[in-house]
Amino acid sequence: LDSAGNFLAASATYGPFSAASGPWTVDLTGPIVAPSGAMSLLWTSGTNATGYAVSVWTFDSNLVRTDTGPAYGPFKDATGAWSPRQFIEAGNGSTRLLWLKQATGGYAGSLWTFSAKGVVTSQGPAYGPFSDSNGTWEPYEVLVAPDGSNRLMWVNPNSDQTASEVSFWTLTSAGVASNYGPTYGPYAGWNPVNFAINSSDSTLRLLWVNRSSTTVNGDAISAWALTTTGSVTTKG
Repeated sequence: LDSAGNFLAASATYGPFSAASGPWTVDLTGPIVAPSGAMSLLWTSGTNATGYAVSVWTFDSNLVRTDTGPAYGPFKDATGAWSPRQFIEAGNGSTRLLWLKQATGGYAGSLWTFSAKGVVTSQGPAYGPFSDSNGTWEPYEVLVAPDGSNRLMWVNPNSDQTASEVSFWTLTSAGVASNYGPTYGPYAGWNPVNFAINSSDSTLRLLWVNRSSTTVNGDAISAWALTTTGSVTTKG
């Protein structure tokens, strides 16, 4: 649609599709649109028990399908099954996919990069699982910095999610960890919601929320500023 919401174009209809791992479904977080207007769409097939297969499709700015990426997976090993956690745009039509695996002692994560044609160009190492005296850590959210590197937010929500810890990792464009940020928390009643990357200098902004008094006073929030490698500079 145009900026006023008027219809411009529609793609062809595709599917339904099925595979040995089960029916293919479209990632409900929605398509990724690059600055050029090209669009990427993630298809998945599988279950949390068996692991998931994924395929990335690409469309041009006129919604014509240009590439049907290969299918990868499903992936499962002795410690657990992998599932897609987050699909993001990474510039020039390329995309990144954060994989998540629940295993004994916590969660593991791995970051993959796909080309503008939906082909895997790098498979980052698996990191985790990690745990401490407060609970188990989970790869929560990843974003791409202007230089093409990644920031991966790890969260330890504890079993009752009332006092969370957070830490930011810097990963290369290929998903390899190059810096492990400090750990902050746990803070009673507070949980990290999400973060953003400043496009001008790659510093981070982190939003915390405290919902312990929701029924009385509503939410409380706090915004933090962090360096490019996840060290806090300002606590709002």
